[in-house]
Amino acid sequence: MVAVKIGVTASLVSLFIYTTYILRGSLEILFGYLNGVAGDVNYVSFVGTAFWAGWVSLIARLAGLILALCVCYLLWIKSWPFLRLKKIVSIALVLEGVNFLGLVPSLWFLLRPSTVSFPPSLGYGYIIQILFTVPFLWALAYQVARYQISNQKRRLLQVGAITFVGYIVALVANEVSRWASMLSISSLRFIEGIRAVGFFNALVLMPFAIVFAVVGAYRLFRKEEGSAMTWFGLSLVVVGLNYTIYLFYVYTVHSLNTLPVVDIWTLPLLALGIALIVNTQRNKRYAC
Repeated sequence: MVAVKIGVTASLVSLFIYTTYILRGSLEILFGYLNGVAGDVNYVSFVGTAFWAGWVSLIARLAGLILALCVCYLLWIKSWPFLRLKKIVSIALVLEGVNFLGLVPSLWFLLRPSTVSFPPSLGYGYIIQILFTVPFLWALAYQVARYQISNQKRRLLQVGAITFVGYIVALVANEVSRWASMLSISSLRFIEGIRAVGFFNALVLMPFAIVFAVVGAYRLFRKEEGSAMTWFGLSLVVVGLNYTIYLFYVYTVHSLNTLPVVDIWTLPLLALGIALIVNTQRNKRYAC
């Protein structure tokens, strides 16, 4: 169980660092815009509402992650009961939903006919991410907020399982749409060289993350919690492994400058998935 706690914390910290990194870049653009730097003024004017909505998204996610890390500390270090922390957990989930909802203004920007700077695949990916995260994250937040007694645990786990599947779908959509956008821009020249590894790696591996997540949710609804945790762990392993393989490849060919940072935060998910599987198998042995 300790390994699972470490994996969860490491994943949250990784996402926090990544979000802070992206926020820093947005701050530089904002300060440039306020100081009248031509390039930044043109960029903000070109992107429009999507830039300001992105700010709301980043701040919401950052605040949610801070709350989530506080929950980890209070729950696992200070041994606070979950009922005492449920409101904080609920708020963190709502804020993560706001993060994805902030993608809405980008849809018109990416999908309008006059847009030529960005391929529509990014917009389609955003639609999938919004639809598969916002309603489920908020539904889970509602279930957490109203959680009172142990006989509600099953309902909470079921909603959590559906939310997990939706979040995995969003991660896969983000990954595939990003590589597809590169394909749209570069045409068949994209399927050459180092980027081809990332494209085919995502195309082959990432769908398995969804399949494993769906199987895990199915097992949970069948009241097979041990099996469900194993499948959820496998799903996380696939997500983390996807980026790990690409990272290893670009390192071996000395091309780290081509490494996209957008999904680097998913690396700890590999360890979290393995820890979840090992912990589940250990609990099964003890149960026997």
